[in-house]
Amino acid sequence: MMKKVMAAAMSVLLLAGCGNSTGNSGNNSNSATPAAISSGVDTTSFKTMSDIFALNPEEKERGFMDTSFCYVFELDGVIYRAKGILTQEQIDQIFDLEFDDPDYETKYREIAGPVVIEQFDNLTEMIPPQEELDKYVGKTGQDLLDDGWTEGYGYNLDDMVFWLYKGPFAYDVVFESDQKYENTDDFDVWKTIAPLKIKSVTYKGLGNASEQ
Repeated sequence: MMKKVMAAAMSVLLLAGCGNSTGNSGNNSNSATPAAISSGVDTTSFKTMSDIFALNPEEKERGFMDTSFCYVFELDGVIYRAKGILTQEQIDQIFDLEFDDPDYETKYREIAGPVVIEQFDNLTEMIPPQEELDKYVGKTGQDLLDDGWTEGYGYNLDDMVFWLYKGPFAYDVVFESDQKYENTDDFDVWKTIAPLKIKSVTYKGLGNASEQ
């Protein structure tokens, strides 16, 4: 039973990325270069997840929610996202894996490999240009909330920088404020930034790409 609980927890962790809202560090190793649009790999040849696994790309995120399996990876500086549907048998097999098994990764890929790719996205191409992000300057945090932005993985109250999510990406959002805030246990991000005006918005990297 513990094994299955641990497996479920790992799936949720993979889907959620490494985000938190405690707000100490804004480093994100998932940054991509917007100028790099396509890799030298013929991604149109990808039919199943095993076609991707065979290239052993740099993994960014993976996991599943219900039966939807998602794999986010980087090839030649370009970040892609592949989605497909798991059978209940495959889900049960993944839950039955032991994390301390030295062959865990091999077994995981053997199970998920046959999943047919039903959606394939070039996430790097989807990164909005800075000109589009500049349109948020002067708007408020409430405008972001109304536009579907969500709380990201942290903030820096000294500089009033909040790392927020929109779509599959994370952004540095700087707010104007003369007030000093304390990082308390009950600090409410949206209550704080809702009335504040936006000073700047810049692309940071991946957010919860596998949940989008």
